[in-house]
Amino acid sequence: MSTSAPGFFKSEAFAAALYYDTEKGPRTVGGKEILPGAVDPVTVRLLSHLATDSSPTFGFRLSFVTSDDPGFGHRHRSSDGAVTRDYSIRVRFPRDGFKVFSRPLPTEIRKRLSPNNGEDVGNVDPPFVLVTIQLDPGEEVGVDGLAMPFFNENEEITSWLNKDAPIAGFRSLTSILAQREFTFLVESAARNLLGALCLMPPPFAYPYTKAYTWNMRRYKSEITKNMGQQFAGKVSFESDHHMLTALSHSQAQDVFQLAQDAGQISRSFFKTFIVVDGNADGPNTLGGIYIIPLCFNFLSTKFGTSWSRLARKEDTALQITLLNKDFVTTCDLFSSNLDHFVLRDTGDEQPGFSLDDRLDDEGVKKCELWARFIGSEPDPLHPDPEGKKYTISQSISQSLLRDFMMGNGFWTSWKMMQQLDAQNRPQGPQLPVNNLLDTPHTSLVDALVDCALPQDRQRFRKHLRSAPLGIVGILGFAGSGKTHCLATVVLTMCANPKINKVFASAPTNVAVSNMAERIYHLSCTIAGQGVQYQEPTPHDYKCLLVIRAYNINDEVTAFDDLCRGKYNSWYGGGHEKITSNGTRWSPYLSLAWWTARLFGFTCAGIPPPTKRDPYALVYMRHEMRKNKSLAELDNYIRRQERGKAQLGKKPGTMPKISRSELCKVMTSLVMRADVVCTTPFASTSAPYTRFKTAARAVAMDEAGAMDRTDALIVWGNTCRPCVMAGDPKQLPPTVMSAGDVDAKGYHLNRFSEDGKISILEFALRSGWPMYALHIQLRMAIGMFDLSLHNVYPELRGRFSYGVETNEGHHPVGLAVEDWVSRTYMKHSRPGSLEPLLLHVAGSVCEKSGTSRYNPAQVLAAAQLIRGLLQGTNGRVKASDFAVITPYRSNRAYAASLFKGDQYLAQIPVYTIDAIQGREADIVVFIMTVNSETGPGFVADLRRLNVAMTRQKSYLFIVGDVETLPKHSVRGRWGVFGGQMQGVPDLDYAQKLEGARVWTGILRYMVETGRVVRM
Repeated sequence: MSTSAPGFFKSEAFAAALYYDTEKGPRTVGGKEILPGAVDPVTVRLLSHLATDSSPTFGFRLSFVTSDDPGFGHRHRSSDGAVTRDYSIRVRFPRDGFKVFSRPLPTEIRKRLSPNNGEDVGNVDPPFVLVTIQLDPGEEVGVDGLAMPFFNENEEITSWLNKDAPIAGFRSLTSILAQREFTFLVESAARNLLGALCLMPPPFAYPYTKAYTWNMRRYKSEITKNMGQQFAGKVSFESDHHMLTALSHSQAQDVFQLAQDAGQISRSFFKTFIVVDGNADGPNTLGGIYIIPLCFNFLSTKFGTSWSRLARKEDTALQITLLNKDFVTTCDLFSSNLDHFVLRDTGDEQPGFSLDDRLDDEGVKKCELWARFIGSEPDPLHPDPEGKKYTISQSISQSLLRDFMMGNGFWTSWKMMQQLDAQNRPQGPQLPVNNLLDTPHTSLVDALVDCALPQDRQRFRKHLRSAPLGIVGILGFAGSGKTHCLATVVLTMCANPKINKVFASAPTNVAVSNMAERIYHLSCTIAGQGVQYQEPTPHDYKCLLVIRAYNINDEVTAFDDLCRGKYNSWYGGGHEKITSNGTRWSPYLSLAWWTARLFGFTCAGIPPPTKRDPYALVYMRHEMRKNKSLAELDNYIRRQERGKAQLGKKPGTMPKISRSELCKVMTSLVMRADVVCTTPFASTSAPYTRFKTAARAVAMDEAGAMDRTDALIVWGNTCRPCVMAGDPKQLPPTVMSAGDVDAKGYHLNRFSEDGKISILEFALRSGWPMYALHIQLRMAIGMFDLSLHNVYPELRGRFSYGVETNEGHHPVGLAVEDWVSRTYMKHSRPGSLEPLLLHVAGSVCEKSGTSRYNPAQVLAAAQLIRGLLQGTNGRVKASDFAVITPYRSNRAYAASLFKGDQYLAQIPVYTIDAIQGREADIVVFIMTVNSETGPGFVADLRRLNVAMTRQKSYLFIVGDVETLPKHSVRGRWGVFGGQMQGVPDLDYAQKLEGARVWTGILRYMVETGRVVRM
């Protein structure tokens, strides 16, 4: 082969055509860019690829164009998640497993490429060459992107990808991939690439063993020996070993240094001041004792972020031992802030988090991480550890999930499907389609589809009828109705006789509760419409049995309290409470709540039985009376209920019933439920694991904040139908160690970028079609414009406000607008309510450790809120407000200031991380930073998007309008670039994007005249 001098191996792509010698002369596939007259709509590229933390590859790419069909969904690029119509299949030649040849161009092709109208060009070096790649015996190509969902309005093109029809009537896609020899008509410059193949860098490999179970001792050995810089985050993996290494280590390394530091602290002795409250009963009584360690500088200096994390939250308990001449005791230390702690005697109870370096399977419970890789289920991505023999369909289902999580298409699964008999074998490289609306109850289907907005119903029905693998991804911004849409899909799954039961999860307790309530309320709405099932006999649709499940011990305790008349924990609606063992619990839709309904309680806000009660609940009421002890309890409760109507007549002595008996009742409720909702961590405990395994579909809300390991806990080890909803432009999964480095500058978590990739972002960037919502349903017209213009530019032309977002539906917003007009002489555009920025000139941003606070901006926010409460004649209430600030120290400063003010004491103050998933009528965002500090880490697209989208009726921004990136700013509101002051060492593209959004927000406020100078 004749080549010019090769350079180093790098990423390159050259226009090409697949070339074939046939009996009728030369034929090509592709090549429209280089062959005059080539018309087949496929693009071929011969390419080499070299990327950070990836093995170098050499191969070719076949690219097709998809059509923009709303019912099919939108595809997104893997590089940045932007919407694209490109559909590519990448073929990788085996490293060191092929030979390369070249030969002259045939005369016919040479004339077609001649610049002289077909005349022979003689000895002139042609601009193109023929290159043949021949595979060695036993080698085969790797294929990425095969069988991914594809749609084109041109049925012929669609048949090429989905039905394996011959491309341009010549050769099918699978026959091309099965070739042992590939010949390319390619630009002559590609000879440099071919010459550089001998300089291909070695394959990439993570320096860790092929063990993925949670074992902190093994991690200690592996992690300390392999410190270094961060690995690049991946949305496609070369092997399942790479995938499992990245996912498991992203979690293990997130807590490893914390575990090590906690162990050192636990073995240390510190002198302290102990201040005893005068109300304490004696030296051995810990009530009212305060401890002030004389070691804060030492702790914060030596253990840095680990100490601040251990002592950050008020509900965090650190077990300590007090050594005193009068007594020695072990107790829990609860942080109040970072200068003193409150001691509480815990007796024989175990602490919430022990300062112990033995963070193994049980000890890591507090971090809620161990469950990701242990439990009763088989490893999510590997065969059953006991060697169970699966049927071919089960094996394929496991392979499909493995391929999905690898992010490279379904080449492996498609090859497995070829083992099926002719009747079950797919016609082409197309995934099985799951019709989620496959139910004989047409009136129910119509009622469920009608839950979508009128303009969305046609595409919604189409999307659910043709969901590849039954996997539905729902994209939506704040206020677009993501959870409502997910709830509708869950109800369709429950109505599908092939599914019936759905296990649902979300990354936070708040999100799980919201999802459970939405699913239940929507089912009650459908039941209230008189919808009927048609088969086997006509009967009414009932409310679903939707359980918002918590720790089973807390559920039993709560029900026992109710039986004994201890109602305090049952009041307060859906507000979550911290139980005695540090877990969370709320009555509404809980297992205890449903058990109370089963027995007929009507106190503490529990509704009486109705005709729309779930079928499972009615059935269990009849079955329960066959159990003697349960029947006695049922009779006791009935007497108790009758006694309320008979002037307090007592029901007698409560019958004895064991906790195990109650657990059996609750377990039976769980297994008969239609939907069970828990966090991923709670799903690993009994009895919820049994339901999760039995459920035939899963749902994940706030999936843009759920990492892939949590998603696998929920999903299991087979490719069940799944609906996931969220917004990848809001906060990603939490990685607390992101950015932490040791003394040598090595990152403590080399996989933090992988940890920050959510299951929704992963699915989106791997090319899965997404059902996108584009109508604002919550915010008043004008309130979403900041995010629309700066965060969601792709929505322009499709976005609209819903019918209930006009100002008439926002009386609180109108009251605020009236006050703003009178106080600041600022008016929103007619028919809209617009955000307002209060510019606090000269404010000082103080440092507090690694955090910041700004007293002047907090004071300005306090005066604003006080003015609204005093100046709107009661039309605005304290309960309408939420205050957001990006820094914890500023949150603490604001909360302290508000606490002593009669107008502000009830107003909550959140960090950006804490408020995701919550909303308020009026939001006050305190920037904290100023023109001197620059935007700092606040200049982050996702964080800003969350802060700008929590309001329903009005948004105030309090800060410094001159807070701009410091370097390479062209003009006052111009384009910026280069290093930016105060921004953490993140990926430069992220810095640039965040700074663009920050500057865009300030520019928008200035250009629309919505700035008030205080």
